[in-house]
This record gives sequence, C-alpha cells and structure tokens, in this order.
Amino acid sequence: YPNPFNPDLNIKYEVPLSGLVNLKIYDIRGKLVEEIFEKYQFPGQYNVVWSAKNISSGIYFIKMQALNQTQTRKVILLK
Repeated sequence: YPNPFNPDLNIKYEVPLSGLVNLKIYDIRGKLVEEIFEKYQFPGQYNVVWSAKNISSGIYFIKMQALNQTQTRKVILLK
C-alpha cells in the first residue's frame, strides 16, 4: 500500500512456515526490474519498503515465492 504509489511502496506479507522467501518486481512486459530479497525467513508477518525513485511510471507486478507457493500482485507507480 498505497496503490497507486509514489515513490515508496510498503509491501506487507505473511510467511506461514519457515523457508526460503523470494520477492521480485517485474514490469508489464515480464522483465525483472529488481530483486528485493531472497532469504530464509521464519513464520510471521513482515513489511518491506520498495523505493521506486529511479523507476518510470507504469504497472508493475510484485511476485513472492515461499516454499512451493507463488503469489503475484499488481501495483501502479504514478509520478
């Protein structure tokens, strides 16, 4: 949140089981924009801030992979 955002986006997520978690940002064409992190995390709720100060306005996708589950969300950057 917020969505649309400018220039910082708060990404809240929950990890149900301990394991490797990967968070990446893709553009509308599916090109990787930034890998936020890839690390082992314990169960719980987390928040990470993505700064898009050097990124163009547009539609982006946040992709989170944890264990064998994947979740994708659409966000809009307005400058």
